Amino acid sequence: MKITHNIISDEIIQKLEEQDQKNKLQGEILESLKKKKISIIENIIDQMSPVYGWIIKNTYYFVHPDSIHKTLIGPILYDDGNYLYTLSDKKNFVIKKDVFTNVENELPLKDFIEFCPFEDLVSGLLYPREMLGKYIKDNEAEIRSNEREIGKYEVWLNS
Repeated sequence: MKITHNIISDEIIQKLEEQDQKNKLQGEILESLKKKKISIIENIIDQMSPVYGWIIKNTYYFVHPDSIHKTLIGPILYDDGNYLYTLSDKKNFVIKKDVFTNVENELPLKDFIEFCPFEDLVSGLLYPREMLGKYIKDNEAEIRSNEREIGKYEVWLNS
């Protein structure tokens, strides 16, 4: 009976050692991918910083395609429904703002990247490229709507 027990234990340990090696390799791959994501984000921020500065200087609001909030501080990186995460003017930090109490805290960008969905983050960083175009499109729709409304009653005034 002991022989069977040792054979089974040895087989389990061998399998665990194989899985351990695979797990360690996957951990290295994941760490490498995380570093690539950080590098991509840092490069986008470096490239887009003058754009962010222009938007701030011209007092346009930053928005995110997946958020109802807006801010003058910097690009909105993520909105989880309770907190709005905005890139700080200290480019390696993120401002975490409670949308209910308006209490703000800063956290390091690298910590933020750990839990923020990558696509949301990149989308928020790049959205300023098309933000003004969306403002113009929205304005055009509002102009047409106002002109239609005025047109209905302008006739009445001229009668």
